[in-house]
Amino acid sequence: MKIEDVIIKVFEKYENPSDDLIHKIAEKIGMDKHKFEEEIYKTLHNFVKFRPGKHRHIDASKYDAEQMKVGINIEKEHTDCPLIAAEIAKDHLAEIPDYYTRLIRMEKEAEVAGAVSDDDGEMNMLKAASSQE
Repeated sequence: MKIEDVIIKVFEKYENPSDDLIHKIAEKIGMDKHKFEEEIYKTLHNFVKFRPGKHRHIDASKYDAEQMKVGINIEKEHTDCPLIAAEIAKDHLAEIPDYYTRLIRMEKEAEVAGAVSDDDGEMNMLKAASSQE
């Protein structure tokens, strides 16, 4: 598991983790506590710098939960960060509420028409995302 994934999981689980908790987690994963804190700051900086989503002020619960789930899986094509993937998904869903249903349907139609090869990475990713529905 990448360090960014560990950091994201920590902040998904704990809204405001204490220094003691951060230090315990660093110890558990075998990392110097100061190095772990540096990685947290770097991850946060990268997230803030990217400033994803023009709809970031809208809570994800305002969108269809299944569309968000599929959207996050699909948008991981662009990022390893599920928070950024969620922001991209929200932007699409704000414009077209069933964006991912339409995207999957369009890709399936293209595959049937022979426009997309079976070994196309994006098509495989879309198949995987739609099979998780």
